[in-house]
Amino acid sequence: MVRKRKQPQKKIFKIDDVTYTSELLYKSHVLLDKALKDKIIDSFDLSHCLKAKCGKYSAYKPIINTIRFDSMMEGNYYVELLKQVKNKEILSFNRQVPYELLPSFKLGSKKITGIKYVADFVVQKDKNTTIIIDIKGKETTDFKLKKKLFEYKYKKTLFCIQYYSPKDEWLTLEEIKKLKKK
Repeated sequence: MVRKRKQPQKKIFKIDDVTYTSELLYKSHVLLDKALKDKIIDSFDLSHCLKAKCGKYSAYKPIINTIRFDSMMEGNYYVELLKQVKNKEILSFNRQVPYELLPSFKLGSKKITGIKYVADFVVQKDKNTTIIIDIKGKETTDFKLKKKLFEYKYKKTLFCIQYYSPKDEWLTLEEIKKLKKK
């Protein structure tokens, strides 16, 4: 006799007449709904995230203030930066800022494409301090190379950050690695 395994029952999360089976989507909805009520953002849309995860790394791609983000983490950090601007903790920020790491060139008759890096956010903390931020779940080999090229050419540190829920704050990947070792 073959016994059928019981499938673990998915948790259901409900908010504003929307049902989520993902805790990440639910928590993001709560965060974005609060930001909307606090007038930090004008709009958000997670409806397309209910269907399936998108992209190479299976990331949910939220739409916040009509901007489609590459990941939920990037969208949530955008909201964090908007809060910091509103609270005058930072002066301003830009998103998706391109940097040329290697220009295009010719090798004989062959044209070699240049290498670009696009920073997720460039934050102006004060009139003398600018920081470059990339939102990362993990560093890929390709990204590690681009990071080295960026830091060599521009002589600036490229900070890779992510949200660290045990401390309820945004930390660099290096800080998170140190905390996990303890």
